[in-house]
Amino acid sequence: AVTDVAPAITSGNAATVIEGTPITTPVYTATATDVVGSPITYSLTGNDALKFDISAAGVVTLKAVADYQTQSSYSFSVVASDGTLSSTESVSLAVTDVAPAITSGHAATVVEGTPVSTPLYTATATDVVGSPITYSLGGADALKFDISTAGVVTLKAVADYQTQPSYSFSVIASDGTLSNSETMTVTV
Repeated sequence: AVTDVAPAITSGNAATVIEGTPITTPVYTATATDVVGSPITYSLTGNDALKFDISAAGVVTLKAVADYQTQSSYSFSVVASDGTLSSTESVSLAVTDVAPAITSGHAATVVEGTPVSTPLYTATATDVVGSPITYSLGGADALKFDISTAGVVTLKAVADYQTQPSYSFSVIASDGTLSNSETMTVTV
């Protein structure tokens, strides 16, 4: 009697994807061998299986762009079948968070005596998956400024060249998990 043997899955059980990666980009590739060389078909099962597609060649892609703030990891099982028997391997896919990118400049000028309600600078930043961005200030002169939820920076007191000819602070953009900062100089 000949004993049939299930395919042996040779691919790893863990992978990583950077948030914002396009859905056409492979996030995992299943591989398996069959002792007699029978063709192998692949499928997915498990908790997050419906969030992925798997090709006939075992290439796994996400159906929607990965967003760390929404889901920081996925789990699914790869099933490799020779038509009669199958093997299953659990896979964990970790999502790597990406900090917002500050896209605004790093210098501004204010005329001495400008009213405090006048915007001096507007911080702008982007997040690869469009997560909401919050702004804050840090650094040496941060307490002399306000920053709105929209990133608009204003002075708390009227600028006076003789008292302080320039200011330095950091603009901080956060997606709720990671942040990025840029040093800003305001010249009076």
